[in-house]
Amino acid sequence: MMNAAIVAASLLGQSPEPTKFDYNVIMGGKSAGSATMTIKDVGHTRIVGTTVEVKISGQSATVRTSTTYGADGAAISTVLFVQATTGTQAVNVNFDAKGANVVSSLNDKESRSFVAVSSAAPRSNPAQYWFSRTRPKVREKISYYAFDINSLTWRLMTSEYLESKPYKIGEKTYDAHHVLITRGGDLINYWLDDAGNPVSIIQPNGDKLERK
Repeated sequence: MMNAAIVAASLLGQSPEPTKFDYNVIMGGKSAGSATMTIKDVGHTRIVGTTVEVKISGQSATVRTSTTYGADGAAISTVLFVQATTGTQAVNVNFDAKGANVVSSLNDKESRSFVAVSSAAPRSNPAQYWFSRTRPKVREKISYYAFDINSLTWRLMTSEYLESKPYKIGEKTYDAHHVLITRGGDLINYWLDDAGNPVSIIQPNGDKLERK
């Protein structure tokens, strides 16, 4: 049987000729690596892939993710693959109306689980297509449940469009849209270009991706 790591690798290569963006990874205020994001629209679906390579205090890690979103912005499937000095991890998730079907592999030891979500929990996320397909109004807000592939739990998220404002990276200034994502007590700041593609993503601890 094909293990989860091989499945992850095969799924991550399914997005031909996507739009590609390169980023610097900033951790603790210092350069820690690089990242690449690919975005591919196929019919009414969208495939977003990210590869992050970091090295901190002699420890290195490569993290790859790929998520396919449906027309309503809810995830259809998602894959995580981590290769680090401490070992490898793969998580492959497929979603249905009742929840998340999870296949996990840690150093090739595989496990399976199902994480249910209430049928009343909203999962549609039109904010996934903000600026690429629709233009939100300032202070427009959308709440939805999304699956956290790191904790393997469903979490309530809120996306809110705050403002349009220049965002500067080095000597370059982007005309950007500020979207705030709330996840529990965590705040994640997205700065998007006019096509809805990330210019910068700032995590709650200040770590960030900034477009090269």
